Formats: sequence, C-alpha cells, structure tokens
Amino acid sequence: MPIMNEDIIELIKPILGNDAILSESIESNNNSVFITKAMVHEYIVKLYKYKNWPEVDKVPYVNQLLQNNNIQCASMIAYEREGSKFEHGYIIEKRVEGIPVLSKDGIPLIPKEQYTEEFEAYIYTLLAKLIAKVHNITFLKFGNINGGHPIYNTFHEFMEETIMLCNTDGLIENQVFTKLEIKELVHRLCDKFKEFDDLKPVLCHGDLSMRNAIYNKDSITLIDWDDSVVLPWMADVAYLTYPFVCSKVKQMENRKSFLDSYETEYDKDRFNSFEKLYHTFLSLKYLDWRYKYNQGKGTDRIKTNLNELLKDIGLNFQVRN
Repeated sequence: MPIMNEDIIELIKPILGNDAILSESIESNNNSVFITKAMVHEYIVKLYKYKNWPEVDKVPYVNQLLQNNNIQCASMIAYEREGSKFEHGYIIEKRVEGIPVLSKDGIPLIPKEQYTEEFEAYIYTLLAKLIAKVHNITFLKFGNINGGHPIYNTFHEFMEETIMLCNTDGLIENQVFTKLEIKELVHRLCDKFKEFDDLKPVLCHGDLSMRNAIYNKDSITLIDWDDSVVLPWMADVAYLTYPFVCSKVKQMENRKSFLDSYETEYDKDRFNSFEKLYHTFLSLKYLDWRYKYNQGKGTDRIKTNLNELLKDIGLNFQVRN
C-alpha cells in the first residue's frame, strides 16, 4: 500500500506537535524518507522497508553509544519497529544542521567557491578524527549489532558467512567466473582474512562516506547509522577508500589526508594489505550487483580493478571479459 502524506502527518503531529508539517520526501533505495518541520526545527522521518534491516533495536543502541562517548550525532525523537501503523516501523530524528558534503551521486553540495582541493583535504582530516573516536568504542565479538550483542568470535568467521551469503549468480550467469571458480575464490579469500583475526572488534559506521557526512562550522557529523556493524577499524576505512582507489578518477590525495589524520592506538602498518583484500571482496559484490541490477553498466572498470587486486593479494584467478 502506498504511503500517503496524510499518514506521515498523522504520525508526526502527536510526536512533534500540532504545527508539524510535511516538507518534502527524499529518494532512497532502502527506506521511505521525509523531511518535516515543527516550530523552527526540521526532522527526518524514515519508514523502514525491511523487517530485519536495520536489526531491531540497533539504531537506538548505537545512538546511545555515540552520545555516551560524546560523539555528535542526530538526536533521536521517536523509534518503533513493532506495533506501528507502518509495517516495519519508523524512526524520527532531528535533522542535523549543516550541509551534506556530497549528494548520493557523489556531487559536492558545498558551494564551488569553498570546495577547493585544500578544503576537500581538510574535511577528510575532520572525518578521520571523528571516526577515530568511533573506533575507540570496542566490543568483545564481531558482527551485526542487534541490541548490542555481536556473535562472532573472530573477524574471519563473520566474513566467511558474509561472503558465503553474497549472491554471485550475476557473476556466473555473465561468465565472469565459473561456479567452481567462485567456490574456490571465496574459500581462499576467507582464508586470507584469518591473517587479521588479531584486530579488535570496534564500532564501525558501515557506510562510511562523505555522502553520510554533514559539514557545519569546522565540524563533521556522520548520519545514517543503519549499516553500523562491529568489525576491525580497517574494514570501515577500506570501505571509505574503495572509490578513492578503484574509481575512474583516483583520489589518492583524499586517502592520504584521511590516513595521515587517523590517530588511534591501532597499528596502521598492515592497512595496505587489508585494504586490497577488502577491496577484492567489495569488487566481487559490486560487480555482481551491476550485472543484476544495472544491466552490466560500469562493469569494465570493476573487472580491471578486480584483476589487479587478485594479482596483488596473490590469488591466481582471472576475470573473463
């Protein structure tokens, strides 16, 4: 059943007040998102599309963790997953003041005269300092957070299940790899992740990108913690650097600005090796997605990168063109 404007108004008025109005809707692949106004403030209303994502109680749990560690985040006003009029629940947050750094298409939203190369380097140093604070929040185990209880004793166990659950039909149907090659590649990739089982489980954003960053007066606030997960810090950062390294236009200066400013007790010496391994996993995932949902557009560059990554990590596989 389509969501009507009246449904949103009916939801927000008892929570935000009788003067609350619906301002606009935002396109989103994963959820239905609306901007509402009440008094002088704006609020984000997100209606969840899926029953088990994000995991029930994860978002309020993470929000409280961030507040307890003095990490700026959106103020949560209301949250409900069960018993709601909306099938999979909703969340209402106060909209973070400032300007989104990038649009969902990767276009800078900060005025052109301000968004210079020097400014871009600067905001990546801000992001590095912020996420370093997030990565100081540690857990005992790895994996999906749920209500604060990840279940995997080692990182490679989580990655093994994650990779095994990844659908690779698009790769097989388009003859990128055979079914036997995929099986062997996944096995050997999982094996290599064992080398990093000594890394600590920490809170990760899970979708770390300037697309989820709001800039305001020399500070950065991260939004949209739906994909937050407990992994080694390197996984969060490798996700961030994937487009820097693997896009058509390399952004190695942004990578350097970020890594130079990322300061924790954690050793960065092994990051390059981990990054290549994690980028291999991401390339397989994105390549399959493009075949299945994007008519194969943009696959040539990913395949070229994937061949280079497989060679770099010492796996003797070749992508078929």
